[in-house]
Amino acid sequence: MNERMAELVGKAWEEADKEVSEKDWHTWVHDEIFQAKLVELVVKECAAQLDDGAEDGMWARGVLYRHFGVEDK
Repeated sequence: MNERMAELVGKAWEEADKEVSEKDWHTWVHDEIFQAKLVELVVKECAAQLDDGAEDGMWARGVLYRHFGVEDK
């Protein structure tokens, strides 16, 4: 895993930690939130790369967000 992926994993855990109560910490609820956050962060990272590198990046970004059901914030 490269450094950027490790950062995204860490950020996903941090965001999941904020969204669960203490009783749900380290349960399947916590894991599901972590997984959803990680996927969202990876999709957003891909979209940002499209914005930076492609003439049609904004179009491709929208397609990517819609395909994965991620909100464009």
